[in-house]
Amino acid sequence: MQTCKEIVSQHHAFDLNLGEIAYSESYFRNLYVLANPNTKLDDLYQKSKKLLKSETSEPYMPHVSLLYGNLEQTQQKTLQKELANSYPEIFECQRLDIFNATGDVTQWHLIESFYLISSE
Repeated sequence: MQTCKEIVSQHHAFDLNLGEIAYSESYFRNLYVLANPNTKLDDLYQKSKKLLKSETSEPYMPHVSLLYGNLEQTQQKTLQKELANSYPEIFECQRLDIFNATGDVTQWHLIESFYLISSE
């Protein structure tokens, strides 16, 4: 956890601009909002990956998950239309949450939250 503290101690809270709602067949990205490119988030990601010595086969795709599940595409499209423009375009990223995401999703749990330096 000391490495996580080191990472957040170097970063200020920052705004994320949200894009459009998208969907996929993936259980963990069944319905989500894409985050528009952001150099501060990209920097935080790259530094975290380096300091934590973490590699993943998953592509880097900043987003906010709206639904985990296995909806059919017709249901996804309906929700995509219903939820369009129903969320703030910008929100402030204020903390880094570390989850244990091993095993079944019902076993996932928050390990610790680290607050970024206030942007005020």
